[in-house]
Amino acid sequence: MSDEKRIYLSGYAKRKLKKEAEDAVSKLPKLTNFFKTFNSVNEVEEEANTNNKDDLVTKHRIDKTMAEKMLNENKYWVKVLHRVVSVVKFLVVRGLTFEINDSRLGSPSNGNFLGILEVISEFDPFLKQQMNERANKGSGNVSYFSMRICNEIIDLMVNEILLEKTKQLQETKYFGLILDSTPDRAHRDQFAVVVRYCYKGLVVERFLTYIHILNHTGISMAEEVIHFSENNNINLQYCRGQS
Repeated sequence: MSDEKRIYLSGYAKRKLKKEAEDAVSKLPKLTNFFKTFNSVNEVEEEANTNNKDDLVTKHRIDKTMAEKMLNENKYWVKVLHRVVSVVKFLVVRGLTFEINDSRLGSPSNGNFLGILEVISEFDPFLKQQMNERANKGSGNVSYFSMRICNEIIDLMVNEILLEKTKQLQETKYFGLILDSTPDRAHRDQFAVVVRYCYKGLVVERFLTYIHILNHTGISMAEEVIHFSENNNINLQYCRGQS
């Protein structure tokens, strides 16, 4: 029979040993540090501004050449998007139209979006080169000058703005709800959803969305408002007025 004795540890001692082991493991080098990926435009933009970081990203990779090419490609399109998004914001804030009858660069009737880009390109060599090399090439060729891209950018902006408004509603808690029905240009019935609340000592009124409706019954409109509120984390229990 063995003379060895089993050592029994208290709960505190076990937890202490476990924590020390976890701390030791956390200090070990991780392979993921050598295979960093770029998941957002902001991360790519930060890497583009620091050459040292670029070296850290690529120098330990077996596909270094391909990684450098992808990084340079990301930098290029981020610069293009900066210009495109700025023009989209300019037009949206002022409620101006984007396209008229023609979607070709160089056409006198191509609308405000392409027209403003053309003016900027006269003082921006990078944008001028982008236009000369990639514009008017037809579908299947990436340029970021199409109305499809504009609509996608606008949708992203709408989502971000709506998210900020809902955050303010959650902070202020109580709000009033305003619904106003009106047909759109296609003569489809819709109603605007507007909220009024007090934010940082000021009474503000914010438009949230348009909702298309099939009929004007109270039940139908209520169901649409409830569905929209649930999808956007708006608690109708804190609604203190409706008009």
